[in-house]
Amino acid sequence: MKHRLSRFITSYYGRVMTNRSLILLAALCIFGATTLSADVQELTRLDPYFYHPVADAAADVQGAIETAKSEGKIALIALGAEWCHDSRALGGRFSEPAMQEVLAEGYVVLFVDVGYLEDHRSITRTLGYPINFGTPTVLLVDPESGGLLNFADVSIWQSADTVPLEEYEQYFS
Repeated sequence: MKHRLSRFITSYYGRVMTNRSLILLAALCIFGATTLSADVQELTRLDPYFYHPVADAAADVQGAIETAKSEGKIALIALGAEWCHDSRALGGRFSEPAMQEVLAEGYVVLFVDVGYLEDHRSITRTLGYPINFGTPTVLLVDPESGGLLNFADVSIWQSADTVPLEEYEQYFS
C-alpha cells in the first residue's frame, strides 16, 4: 500500500510538474517570440534614426540647420533616447520606405540622444521652444530664419508610437 501511494504521488506530481513545465515553456516561447519580433524591428531601423551619443549636440544641431539651408530643406531635429519607447517608435516609422522618400525630399534629419540625465534644454530654447520637453521632441526648423515651424504640434510626437504611419506621411509631406 505504501509503495502504491508513493508511486501515485510521484506520478501525480510528476504530471502536475510536467503540466506546469509545459505552461512555463509555452509562456517563454510566446514571450521569446514577442521579444524576437521586437529585436527584428529594432534591426530594421536605419542608422540615421538611432539616438547616438555625441560630444557636442548643439554643434550637430547647428550643422544640420546649415546643411538644410544649403540644400533648401527643413531641419528636422529629434531629441530622444534609445531607452524611450516612443523615441524608438519614431525611428522605426522614419525607417519605413514611404517615410524615407518623404524625409529625403524635404528634410535634413538629426537624431539627438538626450541620454539619461543630460539637460539639452539649451537646444530647445535656441530653436524657439523654451518649454521643458519630453522624448521624443521633434522640432522642424526653418533654416533661413532659424524659427520653429511646428511649435503648436511638438507634443504630438511625444506619443510617437500611437501615431499611425499614414499620419506621419501626411504630416511630413
